Amino acid sequence: MIAGDPPLAGRLRRLRKPPDEADLTDALSRYVLARPAAWLAEDAAELGVGPGAVTAAATLLALLAAGLFWAGIFWFGLIAAFLFALLERLGRAMTLRSGEPDRVAPWLLEVVHLPLWWWGWAHGLAGSATPVEPVLLACLFWVTVAAYGMDRLVELLFRGRHGVGIDAWRPLDSRFRLIAAGRNIDLLILFVALAAGRPDLGFELVAFWSLVSLIVHGLRFAQANARADRGRKIIAWRA
Repeated sequence: MIAGDPPLAGRLRRLRKPPDEADLTDALSRYVLARPAAWLAEDAAELGVGPGAVTAAATLLALLAAGLFWAGIFWFGLIAAFLFALLERLGRAMTLRSGEPDRVAPWLLEVVHLPLWWWGWAHGLAGSATPVEPVLLACLFWVTVAAYGMDRLVELLFRGRHGVGIDAWRPLDSRFRLIAAGRNIDLLILFVALAAGRPDLGFELVAFWSLVSLIVHGLRFAQANARADRGRKIIAWRA
């Protein structure tokens, strides 16, 4: 831990991806957002813009997206959400370039914004042209949020026990990370569904894919634990 770091920030650093795992991310971040984020990071450095300003702008976009989803203005909400994804990627790029320690605020924003978005999307669906039965809508929301939270917990437990990210263990895990449920993949699902005129189906698919991703990660965690219990070390395949 760097001297002077708050205890929580130090714990967060140990649980987050090290720099050599930074490219183990979803397909949207890796193939679409990475390059513009790198360009913007260079421009921000020249202009003296720090990660804190990026986090503040990202927070506003996250709240804007949630509000637009809540009002059923899905297209503009998705635009705000994709811009948030770009700024979040930019913030990570700036942190890596500067060597600054992880801060608590971006981590909290990363954890909290998705449940807010799904709550907003569910509320927006209730007044849309493709409403969902209220009980089913509530079930979809809670399934998505619970699967998201448990999936994140599995990732943290995997790293905490084995010292390596679940996405870095085997080539299969790295490839699955490209399409695993998460903010950006979920946004792509919602985008395609909305383009097809079925925002309700998009929400259902997000819930389904969140469950599938949780099951896959849970199985991989169990397999890694069984391997470790037999005395075999869990290491990243690229190590």
